[in-house]
Amino acid sequence: MPDWLERNARWIAVPGLFAVLLFAAAFLSEWHAVGVEADPATVEAYHFGSEAMVGHGGDHYRTAEAYASRMLTGGLAALGVAGVLVFGLVRRSGIAVATGYVVVAAVLIVGLVS
Repeated sequence: MPDWLERNARWIAVPGLFAVLLFAAAFLSEWHAVGVEADPATVEAYHFGSEAMVGHGGDHYRTAEAYASRMLTGGLAALGVAGVLVFGLVRRSGIAVATGYVVVAAVLIVGLVS
């Protein structure tokens, strides 16, 4: 591992941690609104099952349950990546920080492909 990565692991982890925590908050907020609260007006506003939503958004827009499940999975995954970045931040571990960024990149690639 390059020496500069170990020395600067803290500063390198901060932007990724900030972004991942924002994604986690957004995903978990959506999960809570649609899956936990499930206010009929909110759920109706998403137009789950409509041809336009499923066609453009994907299969997770078929039902409110599928959408909530996807948001929960995404939120928990983002929190897991945040945990790796926090570990790298606290321990000043360049390997942990690099691993966190690799996982973020892999998740983004998989999300764009699917």
